[in-house]
This record gives sequence, C-alpha cells and structure tokens, in this order.
Amino acid sequence: MGEAGAAALGLGMGLSAPRRGSGWAHPGAILDADFTGGRFVFAGRNYADKPTFLSAIGGVEASGVISIGPYVAPDAPELLSNGDFAGGTTGWTATQSAGGPATGAVVGGEYVLSGNGANSPFVGQPVSVARGHAYKARARIKGGPSATIYPFLWITPNSSGGGFMGANGGQNASTSYAESAGTFTPVGAATTMYVGMRAIYNPANGTVLGDDFSCKECTPFAGFVPAAISGVIEATTPAVAGGNKVLWQIDDDARDGGTPTERNYIRLYWDAGKHLHLLVTNQASIGSTTTQADLDLGVIDVSTAFRVAFSAAPNSFVASLDGQPALTDSSGSFPGAAAMRIGRGQTTSNNWNGSVARVTLFPAATSAEEVENLSAASIASLVAAWGDSLTVGNGATTAAAKYPAVAAAAFAPDRAVANRGVGGDTSTQIRTRFLADSTLRRRTAWIWAGRNNYSDPTTVKADIAAMVAALPHTRFLVAGIPNGNYATEYLGQPGYNAIIALNADLAALYGPRYVNVRGALVAAANPVTDATDIANDVVPGTLRSDNIHLNDAGYATVAAAFKAANDAMGW
Repeated sequence: MGEAGAAALGLGMGLSAPRRGSGWAHPGAILDADFTGGRFVFAGRNYADKPTFLSAIGGVEASGVISIGPYVAPDAPELLSNGDFAGGTTGWTATQSAGGPATGAVVGGEYVLSGNGANSPFVGQPVSVARGHAYKARARIKGGPSATIYPFLWITPNSSGGGFMGANGGQNASTSYAESAGTFTPVGAATTMYVGMRAIYNPANGTVLGDDFSCKECTPFAGFVPAAISGVIEATTPAVAGGNKVLWQIDDDARDGGTPTERNYIRLYWDAGKHLHLLVTNQASIGSTTTQADLDLGVIDVSTAFRVAFSAAPNSFVASLDGQPALTDSSGSFPGAAAMRIGRGQTTSNNWNGSVARVTLFPAATSAEEVENLSAASIASLVAAWGDSLTVGNGATTAAAKYPAVAAAAFAPDRAVANRGVGGDTSTQIRTRFLADSTLRRRTAWIWAGRNNYSDPTTVKADIAAMVAALPHTRFLVAGIPNGNYATEYLGQPGYNAIIALNADLAALYGPRYVNVRGALVAAANPVTDATDIANDVVPGTLRSDNIHLNDAGYATVAAAFKAANDAMGW
C-alpha cells in the first residue's frame, strides 16, 4: 500500500449526483471497478486489468482482500514546523505524565529527549486538524546510547502526551534509526492533536532520539474527498452466515504498536443474522468508540446476489438495498479515512468470503432518492409520486400511513416511492417542480395534480401533458381528483360538475394509465355511517380526516388504486 501509489491524477470532474451513462462506467465516478467484467476506471482513466488498476490507485490484493491507501498528495502541505530541527527546539515541547521533568535538546541536528526519571517522557508539537479528515505522521526514531529506554512515534489529543488515539508508529527498540509512521484522525471534536515521540517507561532514565518529523493530510486514494462519499456495490453474500462479514470499509488505518485497531470507520457488513448494515463509528474520546449510525437494511439470504448503495457526509448517512426505500440517519460525525478495504475490515477475523462483482464510488454525498436509484437493478421499478397536500399525506397519523409509503410497502419486496407532494400546489406549481427534477424523472411517475385549481381544467390538462411529455419513458399514471365535503362539490353542484368533467377528460386522454382515485374512495363508503356522503357522492367521512384530506384508511385506498394500476401496466 505505497504512500502515493501512482502519481496524482487530476480529476476536474465534479458531481451533482451520480448518473447512469450509455457506456459501462458510471459518469462522475472517481472509481468504478467491474471485477466481473475485468474493466476498471479510476480518476477518469481506463485500466485494462486489475493489476494496473491497483497500481494506479495505490492498492494491493492479498487472499482476495483489496487494501488501498494511505495516499499523501505530492503537494500536501506540511503541518509540522521545524521537523528536521534545523531551528533547534523551536516549536517542540518536552513534557511528561509525572516526575522528571523530561528535557529536550538538539544535538547534531537530532532531537534528544532525556527522561530524567520522568514517567513516559514526551516531546511533541500541536497540529491543527479537522473532523472527517485523516493524517499521516512519520519520523526517524531510536533509543539513546545507553539503550535503557526506547521511543514510539506518538499521536495524542493531550499536550502532556498521555493516552493515544489508536494510531502510533510502533516502538523502535534499537539504537539505530528506523522510520516509523502512523495515520490518525481527530479524537471526538478535537481541533488540535499532538505529534511527537514518547518513551513509555515509569520512571524513564536515559535518552531517545528523533529526526525528520513530518505530518500531512492523507486519504485512501487520489481524488477522495474527505467527509463526503457515495457509491454502489454489487456482490453476493457468503455461503455461510456467522460473525460480521465486512464487504467494504474506509477507515483511519490505525495501528496500536503495529496491531490494526478498529475505531474510526464506515463499513458495509453482513451479520450472523444475515442482515446487511451500514455502520459508522468514531472515537469520541481516548479508548472509547461511539456508533454514529447503524442502518439495518434487512435480511439477505446466503449465496444471494444484491446491490447496495449508500451516501455518507457529516450528519447525513443514507443506504438502500435493491431499490428499496432508503434508510437515513441525520446525525453523527464522519470519521477521517486514510485507507479503503474491499472484502474485509482491518482485522483478519471479518473477511467477506462472498464475491464482489463491482464497486463504484463518487467523490460527493448525494440524496436519498439518488441512493435508491443507484441501488435498483432497474430504475423502472422505482416510483416518484407527484402532487399536492393529498400526496404529502395531510391527515395521516404517521409517515408510514401516507399513500406513497403505503404503496412502497405493498410491493414485494418493497420499492422506493418518493413523495414529491407539496401542500397547496396547483398543477402548474407541480409541473414546475417536476420539470426541474431530473433525478426522479427517470422513475415511473404517479401524477395526482389539479385539486387546487380544478376550476381551470384547461391549465390542469396542459400541465399534466407537459409532465408526461418531459418523461424519458412512457411509465406514468395520472389520477383523477376527489371532491370534498363542500356544498359546492356535492352531487349536481358546479364544483362537482367541474371535477367530474375534468376526471372524464383525463380518463379519455390517458386510458389505462388513468387511476380513478375518486371512484375507489367513493366505492369504499360505509353504507350506514356514510349515508349522507353517499347521497352527496363525495369521499366518505370514514376515509377523511377533514373536508378534503384523507385519513390512514383513505390513503391506504389511494395506495391500493395506484399499485393496482401500476401492476396492470406490468411495471
């Protein structure tokens, strides 16, 4: 996992949201590795095979596990000052946890730290850091001539050197210089970390020496954007469930004396109960790891192919399995990432043991709807529901009772149905939003518009026609509008007549794509309790929450009508 891999490859690509393109690779992807097809793209360049791709990205493969990074850009700024001690001890402070005091001096261009009986003497320098970013520190260190104490490269949030954050370069137990390196990310909300050298002896008598200290920001690979990532992975679960099988992970590549330490990571894993998770953890304080997000995407059986998409940014974690409604968590920090792994975490006890067909990553976070699009084998199976407050679900007792959510759960397995209702919108306002949204326009469209301006049927029909014309496909349904419990909309009244005429026109225009929502609601009336509403030919009170908006039972009736029409079209 060389520090730089190949030379940095300029991107200049940008990403507003991932898109499927006409070619095999996803436009906008920083990395698209089609392992099954033997095709690879990284930073806008194609690679003919896996070895050349791994060489370009700075990765290695061992026992079916791919590890990539850490990568330090050639032009990454140096965060330490006077790391070669040409300026004497300027910028460096010797301290200890107790006793001593420890002292430091520069002799022959090397920093000499004397323990003087101190407990765990430390010399360090503060480094400004940012959450969601990762850093790589390195130095040459050795024990002094007396060979009684030996140093670690040490990174800590404490100026005294006490504690460490799960990343150090290991101890050099010799009197000859050896290069030591360690990656790290801030502990909790820390904006300062201390990088230096420590001898863990109590008391420490003797000296340790260091030179050529350096600290620079790092990432898993060139073009990786700290604190923002999205992607889609196609894989097959292992033949046997047991333990936590890690499919993919980014982490801080932490080491404790050379031993991998799992503390800061974003991972996709399959647990012993066959549930797939997106798990995010971060070290909140020294020695304490806190779960930031844990999205349980549900059960996938053994030896089963699947497609999972995700997006991650601070306070925004999203994941979707096989086109199902996305799960989200709107809180939590993004851990700094220095490395990426495919097929395992940092430790050897959580190997995937299934197959990985393709990994595609984008250098930006994206929306829940786009994550759903990415996770679907075919966007044609997904739906966008467009409308006003009836689509919003005013009057429903829970989000799950709104008609788009009820319809999503009615499919087997669940399908994502995006709710694009806005209360009070006329058909023209719905059309404006529809035409501006290229992400959802690729989905099957369920259009329920005109309730708020049915008195202008010409405009309603023109707006719906414009939405239909803008679709890049022919998968759409158009619903008729209901009349409410208003005197002017009772049987035979002007409002009633206008609504019936508009619905008749829509039915004639769109034929099998027309959904008779009003008819389904009226037909569901209770002949006893809804007798007055039946006489007025309005949506019955048992299905309404007020004069026009529906209750849970009403929205369930609407969802069933839309799904039945969708099924009838074979979508």
